Amino acid sequence: MERMTDKCAVFIVCLVCLLTGDALAGEAGGAALLSAPGVAMVLLAISAAALEHALPARLRAVAPIAYGVVALAAQPGLYFMPLALYDAMREIHEPGVVRDAPGIVAGLLAVSVVAWHPQFSSILLVLASCGLAALLALRTNRLLARLGTFNRIRDDLALRTRSLQDRNRALEAELHHVQHAGGAPGTAGFSTADGTPADGTPATAGTPACSAGLSSMDAPTEADLHSAAFERPAAFRCLTDREYEVARLVADGLDNREIAAAAYMGEGTVRNHISSILSKMQLSNRTQLAVSFWRAHYEA
Repeated sequence: MERMTDKCAVFIVCLVCLLTGDALAGEAGGAALLSAPGVAMVLLAISAAALEHALPARLRAVAPIAYGVVALAAQPGLYFMPLALYDAMREIHEPGVVRDAPGIVAGLLAVSVVAWHPQFSSILLVLASCGLAALLALRTNRLLARLGTFNRIRDDLALRTRSLQDRNRALEAELHHVQHAGGAPGTAGFSTADGTPADGTPATAGTPACSAGLSSMDAPTEADLHSAAFERPAAFRCLTDREYEVARLVADGLDNREIAAAAYMGEGTVRNHISSILSKMQLSNRTQLAVSFWRAHYEA
């Protein structure tokens, strides 16, 4: 919803710039917009903006770049380059060519300016629109990244809460069993004044009566073991708490910059933790780490 709102705002600004450019050039209002090239560029800009949402993550940058190439064919396409720049800014954190999409669109914008020689005032309008589009894209990127982090933290807290609730229920069941094992409620398992347990069973020599009565509580139940295994699978017990947190964020698909923001550490520290994790677990890359993380939790 945030991106659609931003795109509508940028599209309206582009239309205003096109109409203003006509007025500054002394043409009739809307002449360029109502011309065949103008209508074609409007439809192409809308199609590219819609296609960007439908494409897979690795191919999203294709739509704005393709529009930038096609926009070279007509001068009205220059005024809708800010919309393509907004879509390209969405991929600024992705690796490889996709990450260079904003630079490619900016280069196509420069080529379009050189090819069509618009008035200086029109160039300023387009540049101002591009600046607005870039600011909106950066704001929305940061907003959605924070929202994603909050959702992951919420899910993790919910998972930990369920684990603690399971453990609490297991402890309550064990306590209930101890209290009712040998007699009236509240007396079984506890010693009398002379140190003899209330059920008449002699205490073990050298062992305090309270220890004899509560020894069964020291043994972890199956639910306890399951909860502990779910929180930290055996394959990950060699990691420190901080390393395990980084491993969990890697498994969630975050890159180093997003992990640094979510875990409040520097990117260099994140890289060091990942190197240490891969070394300890004898893995080759973070993809293997993510697969190992989820496989260990599913098998727990």
